Amino acid sequence: MAEASIGVPSSLTFVPVDFEGGDLGGALRQAGFRADQAACVSWMGVTMYLTADAVLRTLGTVAGFAAGSCLCFDYRVPVTMLNPIERVINEVIEQQIAALGEPWLSTFDPTQLQEQLLELGFSSAESTTADDLNLRYFARRKDGLRTGGGARIMCANK
Repeated sequence: MAEASIGVPSSLTFVPVDFEGGDLGGALRQAGFRADQAACVSWMGVTMYLTADAVLRTLGTVAGFAAGSCLCFDYRVPVTMLNPIERVINEVIEQQIAALGEPWLSTFDPTQLQEQLLELGFSSAESTTADDLNLRYFARRKDGLRTGGGARIMCANK
């Protein structure tokens, strides 16, 4: 952040955690996190690099946060949910990412993931589609750039 000349507010605390084997709740408590107050969690660019078990454990931890808390995260869908062109693109990108040493480890069916979030204790959970994302973020682009169906964003509320 310093290299980008982005100031770090004094209220910001960085809390390192190993989502696969660590204890997110414990690490947050140790850093002074107030679980009795609503929190907004943005967990972007992480889930696909974790096992499904680690993702679900983390979602369970966040589900234990105070009422009024919210969570937004991105995730990948199974390749079987993609059209043939998206499957080819997904395979190429997946191979490139794995060659960099960060393979994708998990995918989630949006409907099942939504049900799991509700079972964990969230009061609502909604997932975007590629069409939703394209309409919201890419509709005015002159170059035709669009997102495919491989990645989604889920937002859940306590």
